[in-house]
Amino acid sequence: MKTVTYKYDEFLNHFQAMIYVREYETAHLDYSSLEKAFHVNGDYSTEANLFRIIDYFTQLGYTEEERTYKASRLMILLMYLSKHYNYFDKQRFVVIGAKEGPSLVSEPLLRALHEHFCGAKLPTNNITPDKIVARAQEFKAKDEEIEKNPPV
Repeated sequence: MKTVTYKYDEFLNHFQAMIYVREYETAHLDYSSLEKAFHVNGDYSTEANLFRIIDYFTQLGYTEEERTYKASRLMILLMYLSKHYNYFDKQRFVVIGAKEGPSLVSEPLLRALHEHFCGAKLPTNNITPDKIVARAQEFKAKDEEIEKNPPV
């Protein structure tokens, strides 16, 4: 069995695509027959969004193992982000957007979430938002240091 990796740049592309994926009106779990569509228009439940995400990864042509791994990690990460959104907002790592529009999530927070949820091992349930924020602050400090002293 091949080990699936989910690199940050790839994850970031998928995360950014969610603004479009969330608007899917139908979702397919298998494109061998277009008759097997789930109508998810207007439904933003966890289940409907899971169908959308699986459809998105199916369109990208991943193997079943890659699709399952990456879609599940992204979904878990999105659920965690949603659950702790207000906390991340108070820590100034997200900016809540318009009611129907997207919010802004800082790159240091995304990197911290990716590091925890998209690693080789299954993420643990005991990760606190404080630990995620602490890691995001480390990423932010590194970014600021590089900005102040760019490599030659």
